[in-house]
Amino acid sequence: MNLQKRDKLVKRILCYMKAQIDKAGIPLHCMSFDFSMSKIKRYFNAPDEVLSDGDDLIEFRKQCKITNEELDEVMKYCNSMGYANSINLERVELKEEGRVLALSIEQAKLHKKFPDWLKQIIVGVIIFILGNVSMFFIMKGLK
Repeated sequence: MNLQKRDKLVKRILCYMKAQIDKAGIPLHCMSFDFSMSKIKRYFNAPDEVLSDGDDLIEFRKQCKITNEELDEVMKYCNSMGYANSINLERVELKEEGRVLALSIEQAKLHKKFPDWLKQIIVGVIIFILGNVSMFFIMKGLK
């Protein structure tokens, strides 16, 4: 997975966890997430048991397309960066660093005021005005 995709998925999963905590209205350390992947448990003297995806993984996949390999890589990265704490994917906890990053991502989305095409027009107008003002002073100085 390339770095851009990993960073995008990290941001999405951190924002997902923060939103769930905000919705529940409880402190960070009181909530954990179940991102466990489906698997088959095999027993010696009993029938195999099929374990489905964790509840949070099911909900997250409704919002974001992510493979099991990508999820594994993203969660390892979140652990190494201190954004989340998990020994296994059945009990993932969002840490303060992850909450702060998710909050800054949300704030950045809220403060995105102008679309790119409008920014280009504004820059063009400013350059035009500055060019005309400087030309005015150049012409005035020549007289």
